[in-house]
Amino acid sequence: GRVGGDRDGDGDAGRGRGRGMGRGRGGANGAGGPVGGNTGPVDYLEDLDLCTNFIQNYEQIDKDADGDTIIVSKYRDMMQKVSNRQSEEIIIELDDVYNHDKNDAFVSRIERNTMRYVRMFYKCVDKIMPAPSVDIPYDQEDSYDVLRMQ
Repeated sequence: GRVGGDRDGDGDAGRGRGRGMGRGRGGANGAGGPVGGNTGPVDYLEDLDLCTNFIQNYEQIDKDADGDTIIVSKYRDMMQKVSNRQSEEIIIELDDVYNHDKNDAFVSRIERNTMRYVRMFYKCVDKIMPAPSVDIPYDQEDSYDVLRMQ
């Protein structure tokens, strides 16, 4: 999976406001100083809970094929597709992380320490990954499937 985003919607993935992996102020390695300021020690267990809450509860409004408004559980749907072997990645968008609870400090920590938060998102996705909702052919099973079945 990747962590990145374009919060301001101008398509530049962060050049305008410093939002995106490795671009603008405080990119992937924290170069350029902190975005949003340093508020002291980080509680990574609390941030892991924020990641998990985001993955499980983020919803967005969309339109179905008939043009009706529907609510989509974007990241739960992505996890189900990965579990069903219909996709191989879950792309976390910083815009979505911010829009979920308007926590600019959390988004800033993700930007300053991207690799740690990528691992954190991996950890929470592994913990809450749903079982496949379709039959997976034997030749497509991997070591995860074998371990899950034991």
